[in-house]
Amino acid sequence: MSEKDKTGMARAGIPAAIDESPPGRRGGWLTPLRVLLAVCVLTAAFLITAYYTFDIKEVEISGCTLYTEDQVKRVVLVGDGSMQSLRGNAFYLPLLYRNRKITNVPFIDTISVRMKDTSSVEIQVTEKKYHAYVRANGTNYYIDDKGIVVQASDKVLPDTPRITRMQVTSAKVGEPLETERTFAVEQALEALRMLEKYDLSASSIRSEENGGVSFKINKIRFYLGEDGYDYKVEKIRQLMPSLEGRKGSIDLRNYEPDGRDIILQP
Repeated sequence: MSEKDKTGMARAGIPAAIDESPPGRRGGWLTPLRVLLAVCVLTAAFLITAYYTFDIKEVEISGCTLYTEDQVKRVVLVGDGSMQSLRGNAFYLPLLYRNRKITNVPFIDTISVRMKDTSSVEIQVTEKKYHAYVRANGTNYYIDDKGIVVQASDKVLPDTPRITRMQVTSAKVGEPLETERTFAVEQALEALRMLEKYDLSASSIRSEENGGVSFKINKIRFYLGEDGYDYKVEKIRQLMPSLEGRKGSIDLRNYEPDGRDIILQP
């Protein structure tokens, strides 16, 4: 609208438009700001409410076989004494323990907390897995599948095979287990891998002084020697049904997969 038209309208008593800017431009930026402000206020109100009202009254624990429920609760709800106001809160505790790596509790790998409702949580424990352990100088040293010592403890873990008669010269956490006989650790671990491969298990495996390893299943001891563990353990699996209820020993140190007879010695 030109200035001339505005002047004419004014003389005729017709009010001129105050603002001709397109709809949505004038004051439009206030709407997102108000929405953001409302979200912030509601979020702050929820966080404050959760802080003062979501007190933990019930705790469910899963995945832990080595510690009592009270011990696990002490680790999570008390911990090192830090952030105590959050550790008893069903909303904030899961934020502290979300697949959290645990370094100060033996045999525990991670702990994760899930809120079930405003007054209860579930503590999920993941225990470390070990391939075997050896006992030396009154301590049990747990090793992984590469022979690295990952834990030293007096505790005996169930279902973890023990390597016996192994002359340990050095056992330090984070370092390879060292023994007097070269390749003794590698041989024992390889034999355990083959047992697992063919769905067999032995509570212990023995490192033999003259070389190689042996293990006992039920009442029969099997001597494997120093190599060929794959086909030797496969042969043992084939023999197991016919050995049920029997006792003695079977020497596989010189066995080759050529159809040679296997003899059960008394």
